Amino acid sequence: MLYRNAIEHQEALEHTMRRAEEANSAKSEFLANMSHELRTPMHAILSFSAFGQKKWETAARKKLSGYFSHIHASGERLLILLNDLLDLSKLEAGRMILEYRQNDLRTVAENCVHELEGYITNCGVQCELLPAKMDTQGEFDAMRISQVITNLLSNAIKFTHAGGVVQVSVSQDRLEIDDHETTALRLSVLDQGVGIPEAELNTIFDKFIQSSKTRTGAGGTGLGLAISKEIIEAHAGKIWAENNPQEGALFHFLIPVTYSEALVGTTHSQEKKRGTT
Repeated sequence: MLYRNAIEHQEALEHTMRRAEEANSAKSEFLANMSHELRTPMHAILSFSAFGQKKWETAARKKLSGYFSHIHASGERLLILLNDLLDLSKLEAGRMILEYRQNDLRTVAENCVHELEGYITNCGVQCELLPAKMDTQGEFDAMRISQVITNLLSNAIKFTHAGGVVQVSVSQDRLEIDDHETTALRLSVLDQGVGIPEAELNTIFDKFIQSSKTRTGAGGTGLGLAISKEIIEAHAGKIWAENNPQEGALFHFLIPVTYSEALVGTTHSQEKKRGTT
């Protein structure tokens, strides 16, 4: 008996050590990737501003305009990355203020689709927001939930082949929290991409994990999904991904219809405000 217990204890220790090593490896890879992501736009800003300084007296107006466009685009990219890092740090520290108000999730999703119309057109795909068959009103932070929807849509558009369709649906569902069920709002995004490797389905929302699909050419740091998970969990919700049997990947999230200080407090420590529109 003592021998078996010792063996089990040793195996548990080895498993814990492997998990720690994997986490450290993932963190190192993430930091290396993030360093590259931050350096790339900064290098572009410095390079094109240097070109402008050297050639502003002799270069054609169109050429200078091109330099400024590159600087502006790189600056925006850098700002997005920095905002993502700040959001993630606030969410992890429980310092993100969530403002709960009565909103319609389908309307919020529709606004997100409209804001991405230029990106959708440039990628050569279509985005369909399916009609809602039930009431999609609820109490949530519309700005933060918009951030989640935009992240999910951007990923779906990015991985969908030209001519493909991204489908978005909003409905009511049930969500289990602490052994009891509550009415919830559900949003699902279906793409027509290559799907998610099975080994990555359980880790795709981890902050130090970058999908192999992303590493093979679609770009991005993986921060968007990690931030999305933090926001949904701050709403006492659930977010997950699965592969569609026919084609592509499905991303879903559930959030409670009704705000509850106690309900949210059991799941995630965040500053909260409740207001009315």
